[in-house]
Amino acid sequence: MLDDTVVHHEQIVHESLMKQTFYLNYPRPPPKQRGNWSVRVDAFSVTMFNVDLKASWLFNVPFSFLPVSRVVLHLTLKDPETCNTRICVHGSCRKYLNSPYLEYCQCEENWSGERCNVTTRCSCAQGGKCIDQHPTPICVCSLGRMGSECHVLLDSCVDVNCQNGGTCLPLDERQSTKFFICSCRSGYYGSRCEHASARVEIRFSDSLSPNNRPLSTAVFVHFLELKFDSPARMKLVLSAVHTRKTTGAYEELSTNPLNDIYRRVINLLNQLRSQNQIREWQKQKLIPVQNKIELAYMYFLAKPHKKGTPLRPIINTIHAVTARISKFLDQKLRPLFNRYARSTTIVDGVDLLHQLDQYIQKGYFNSSTLFITFDITNLYTMLPQEESLKILDEFLRQHNCHRIHGISIETIIELARLVLQANAFVYGKKFYRQIIGGAMGSPFTLTLANIFMWKWE
Repeated sequence: MLDDTVVHHEQIVHESLMKQTFYLNYPRPPPKQRGNWSVRVDAFSVTMFNVDLKASWLFNVPFSFLPVSRVVLHLTLKDPETCNTRICVHGSCRKYLNSPYLEYCQCEENWSGERCNVTTRCSCAQGGKCIDQHPTPICVCSLGRMGSECHVLLDSCVDVNCQNGGTCLPLDERQSTKFFICSCRSGYYGSRCEHASARVEIRFSDSLSPNNRPLSTAVFVHFLELKFDSPARMKLVLSAVHTRKTTGAYEELSTNPLNDIYRRVINLLNQLRSQNQIREWQKQKLIPVQNKIELAYMYFLAKPHKKGTPLRPIINTIHAVTARISKFLDQKLRPLFNRYARSTTIVDGVDLLHQLDQYIQKGYFNSSTLFITFDITNLYTMLPQEESLKILDEFLRQHNCHRIHGISIETIIELARLVLQANAFVYGKKFYRQIIGGAMGSPFTLTLANIFMWKWE
C-alpha cells in the first residue's frame, strides 16, 4: 500500500503449520512513487458461502527506498479491539492487532473510503466480500471460487467424501501439496475423518456398593499426558526402569511365552476335568479362546499424590490366557472375603464415615484416641506367591469353605497358582515374567492381597 491506496495484493488460504511465501510487486515502470509504503494483512473467516473479516495488521516497509525489501511476519490472531475515537459513518472503528495505537474503519457492505462514507457497487459472486475500491474492487472469494469477481469455480472437493459428518475444505493449490482438507467433527480424525477418537468409559461394578449402599458422590479422575520427548516422560521412563530393578519381581524372557502358557492352561484344565475336580461347563467357562488371546502388557501410572511421584505398575490382562480363570476365582472368593472380613474392613470413604458415626455412638472415642494409617509399598508386586497361597488355603479352611460351588480347596489353590505363575507380559518390546506377587490389573490379585493382609493383621 502507498499511503491508503492498494497497489498490489495477494490472496492465500492459510493452512496450519505451513509457512506462506509470496511476492508483492511495486508499480512499474520505475521509479516508484515516494510516500509511506506499508504491508497490510487482513484475516478472513472463509466458508463455502460467506466471507467475514476478522482482524487486520499493518506493517511499515523498512528502507522503502530500496528496490526490494524482505518482510518476515509471525501473526497471532485474536479478537481486535474496538475504539470510538475515529468517526466511521457506515462502519465501526477498529485497531490493528500489532499497532493498537493505529485505528481504521471497518466498512459495512457497499461502503468504502477512509470514513466509510463513499458508496460502492461491488459484484463479488456467491458470498465473496469486497474490501477496497482503490483503484478497482478487490473481491475475497468464498471457498471453491476465484477470479476478480469470484465467478470461476475451482472446487477440489467435488469428488471428496469426508466421513462421519466431516466437511471438505479446498486449499490453496499454489501453497500446498494437498488440494483439500477434511474438517472433522469432534470425536473423529484422519485424512477423511474415518477414525474415531479414543474415549474413556468409566463404569462401577455392583461389587463396589455392597448392601446397596450408594457410592460416593465425588469421583476424582486423573489424566496424564506426556509428550514423547518431554523431560517429564523421560523422568518416568527412568523411574519405571528403577521400579523393575529394585523390586526384583520380574525376570526377562528370551522368547514369547504365549504359546507355552496356553498349553499349560489347557493341560491343567484337561487334567482337572479328567479327575472330576471341575465340571464340563466349568471347564468351558475357564478355557481361553485361542483366536482372542494375546500376551498381557505392562504400563505405569504415576502417583502424583505421593512424594517423588512413584509409579504403579499395571499389567493389562484383559485378553491374557489366564484372564477367565482370574475372573472366575475373583467372583467366587471376593464375596467370601467381604462376608467374613466385613467387620474389620473399610470399603471406601462413605463406609469410613458410617463406621466413624457408629464408633461415636458406641462411645469408642475419647481424648486419647489416635488414628494410625500406613501404606504398604508395592503390595501387589511383593506378595510371596507360595506363602500367599498357603494363607488362602488357611482362610478357606478357617471359615469352613471346603467346597466352593462344588470345587475343592485343592483345585482352587491349583488354579490360583496357575494365575500367579503364568503372569507373563511384554514391555518395551521385551518379554517378562512376574516371579514375585501378582499382576496389578488381574481381578484375582486384589482378592488375594486382601486375604494376605487379613492374615497379617
